[in-house]
Amino acid sequence: MSKYFKKIVDRSQLNTRAGTEVVVPAKFGELSSLIICRCSFLQSLIQSVIYATHGPELLGAKTALKDIPSPKARMEFLSTFPYSKADPVVSSVFDFARDLFKDIYELRNVLAHEDWRMSDDFKDVVLFSSLGEEAKLSLASGRLLHEQATTPQQVYEAAIRYIESVKIVSVGDLEEAIRDANLCSWILMQVRHVLDESEPEKKDKIREAFLIFSGTSHLFEPATSLSEKVEVRTSKKKTTGG
Repeated sequence: MSKYFKKIVDRSQLNTRAGTEVVVPAKFGELSSLIICRCSFLQSLIQSVIYATHGPELLGAKTALKDIPSPKARMEFLSTFPYSKADPVVSSVFDFARDLFKDIYELRNVLAHEDWRMSDDFKDVVLFSSLGEEAKLSLASGRLLHEQATTPQQVYEAAIRYIESVKIVSVGDLEEAIRDANLCSWILMQVRHVLDESEPEKKDKIREAFLIFSGTSHLFEPATSLSEKVEVRTSKKKTTGG
């Protein structure tokens, strides 16, 4: 279940409007654009962290970016680096940022690639319909007309599956996603600062922010120590998980 949208349940019919008949709630379009903008910035930060984590192996970073084009896969790739053991503080906040990014990126793809729809049954929200799911429903309906073996029950079941795939997004969902995107940006920028900083005292000051900032302090016990230091990789075989 996604953090930023809900699904339709217990319905066998859904009447919607699309195209020029869609009138989105106030602020919805503006917030949607802002989420896409924030997500692009997060992808830029992920790229910069990949370069920082590779240290002097710049060609290795370039290869990683080429071989792992998916932003979600890049975050997974970064989570395998040595600081996961050498620096539990950075590891914890990075894993938290990774989970935030996955949800934000999923919402970004819904906003950017799915069909925007409205329904009188769902006020002050926008419904999102996957083009792939729409195609499946059209296929089932077409088969009823052209293939004798297809039954109305099969079309009905296809319609139910389509309805259950529709996503409901509110202005409140978008506002929550923007707050999380801002937090994720801050975490990635701080991680980059930790990796770039060469002086131990300054590095500890940056890492200490994770322990006291309200957005990340909940990840740690009050007695969390900063005694272990981060180690930037000098050699690491890349993986290309999806």
